[in-house]
Amino acid sequence: MKINIDKLSLEVINQLEAYQKITTEDVTRAVKETAKELVQEIRAAAPKDSGDYSKSWAYKRDPNLRGKWRYSLVVYSKAPKCRITHLLEHGYAKVSGGRVDGHPHIGPAEQRAKAKLVAKIKEAMSR
Repeated sequence: MKINIDKLSLEVINQLEAYQKITTEDVTRAVKETAKELVQEIRAAAPKDSGDYSKSWAYKRDPNLRGKWRYSLVVYSKAPKCRITHLLEHGYAKVSGGRVDGHPHIGPAEQRAKAKLVAKIKEAMSR
C-alpha cells in the first residue's frame, strides 16, 4: 500500500483511532464479564443463613466516573442488606459477650476478580 507523504499523518491517526475503538470495546467487555462473574462468586460464597443477603448483590455503572474513555462498574449489595456486609465479612461482638466470627467472602472474591480482569485485558491486548 502506497501512501503519499502528505497523507501519512492522517493515515497514522486513522489507524490509531481504529486501535483505540477496538481496545475500548475489549476493555469494556472484560470489565462487564468480570463484574458479572464477581457478583456470581460473592453470591455463591455468601453466608446462606443470612436470608436474602446473597441475592442482594448486583453491579452497575459508576455514576461518579463519566467521560468518553472512562468505564467503571461497581459491585454492591442493594439496600437494606448493604448494612450487614461489613459485619458478615469481618465478624462482630455479641451483646451478651463473645464474638461472632466473620465469613470472608467479599475480599477474596475481589482479589480473584482483579487478577481475572488484568488477565483478560492482557489477553485482549495481545490479539
